Amino acid sequence: MDVRLPEVVAEVTVLHGSIAVNGVSLTVNALPAPDVAQVALIPYTWEHTNLSDLRVGDAVNLEGDLLGKFVVHYLKRRGGSGVTSEGG
Repeated sequence: MDVRLPEVVAEVTVLHGSIAVNGVSLTVNALPAPDVAQVALIPYTWEHTNLSDLRVGDAVNLEGDLLGKFVVHYLKRRGGSGVTSEGG
Protein backbone atom coordinates (compact mmCIF):
# COMPACT_ATOMS: atom_id res chain seq x y z
CA MET A 1 0.00 0.00 0.00
CA ASP A 2 1.31 3.45 -0.89
CA VAL A 3 0.59 6.37 1.42
CA ARG A 4 1.07 10.01 0.47
CA LEU A 5 2.79 11.85 3.31
CA PRO A 6 2.45 15.45 4.45
CA GLU A 7 5.83 17.18 4.79
CA VAL A 8 5.90 16.97 8.58
CA VAL A 9 5.53 13.16 8.43
CA ALA A 10 7.79 12.71 5.38
CA GLU A 11 10.67 14.38 7.25
CA VAL A 12 10.66 11.72 9.96
CA THR A 13 9.91 8.72 7.74
CA VAL A 14 12.87 6.47 6.99
CA LEU A 15 13.33 3.29 4.98
CA HIS A 16 12.63 0.26 7.18
CA GLY A 17 11.43 2.55 9.96
CA SER A 18 7.89 2.54 11.21
CA ILE A 19 4.81 4.55 10.34
CA ALA A 20 1.38 4.30 11.89
CA VAL A 21 -1.58 4.36 9.51
CA ASN A 22 -4.94 4.71 11.27
CA GLY A 23 -3.28 3.49 14.44
CA VAL A 24 -1.70 0.41 12.83
CA SER A 25 2.09 0.37 13.13
CA LEU A 26 3.71 -0.74 9.87
CA THR A 27 7.22 -1.02 8.45
CA VAL A 28 8.21 1.26 5.56
CA ASN A 29 9.28 -1.01 2.67
CA ALA A 30 10.14 1.70 0.17
CA LEU A 31 10.15 5.44 -0.35
CA PRO A 32 9.34 5.69 -4.07
CA ALA A 33 8.95 9.49 -3.92
CA PRO A 34 9.79 12.17 -1.33
CA ASP A 35 6.14 12.32 -0.25
CA VAL A 36 5.22 8.63 -0.56
CA ALA A 37 5.84 5.69 1.77
CA GLN A 38 5.14 2.13 0.71
CA VAL A 39 4.19 -0.50 3.27
CA ALA A 40 3.44 -4.20 2.88
CA LEU A 41 0.47 -5.70 4.64
CA ILE A 42 0.45 -9.31 5.78
CA PRO A 43 -2.88 -11.15 5.52
CA TYR A 44 -3.45 -11.06 9.30
CA THR A 45 -3.10 -7.26 9.39
CA TRP A 46 -5.34 -6.88 6.34
CA GLU A 47 -8.05 -9.05 7.89
CA HIS A 48 -7.93 -7.68 11.45
CA THR A 49 -7.62 -3.91 10.97
CA ASN A 50 -9.59 -1.16 9.28
CA LEU A 51 -6.99 -0.92 6.49
CA SER A 52 -8.94 -3.29 4.21
CA ASP A 53 -11.79 -0.74 4.17
CA LEU A 54 -9.60 1.98 2.65
CA ARG A 55 -10.03 3.11 -0.94
CA VAL A 56 -7.67 5.14 -3.13
CA GLY A 57 -7.79 8.76 -2.04
CA ASP A 58 -9.18 8.12 1.45
CA ALA A 59 -7.79 10.30 4.21
CA VAL A 60 -5.89 8.45 6.93
CA ASN A 61 -4.38 9.34 10.27
CA LEU A 62 -0.56 9.15 10.07
CA GLU A 63 2.15 9.18 12.68
CA GLY A 64 5.79 9.22 11.70
CA ASP A 65 8.67 7.20 13.07
CA LEU A 66 9.35 7.92 16.74
CA LEU A 67 13.14 7.73 16.32
CA GLY A 68 12.89 10.07 13.34
CA LYS A 69 11.00 12.55 15.52
CA PHE A 70 13.74 12.40 18.14
CA VAL A 71 16.44 13.01 15.53
CA VAL A 72 14.59 16.00 14.07
CA HIS A 73 14.00 17.42 17.55
CA TYR A 74 17.66 16.92 18.49
CA LEU A 75 18.95 18.55 15.29
CA LYS A 76 16.61 21.51 15.69
CA ARG A 77 17.87 22.07 19.24
CA ARG A 78 21.46 21.82 18.03
CA GLY A 79 20.82 24.21 15.14
CA GLY A 80 21.03 21.49 12.48
CA SER A 81 20.56 22.73 8.94
CA GLY A 82 17.81 21.37 6.73
CA VAL A 83 15.51 20.57 9.63
CA THR A 84 12.24 22.42 9.19
CA SER A 85 9.66 20.18 10.83
CA GLU A 86 7.17 21.93 13.06
CA GLY A 87 5.64 18.63 14.18
CA GLY A 88 8.38 17.76 16.73
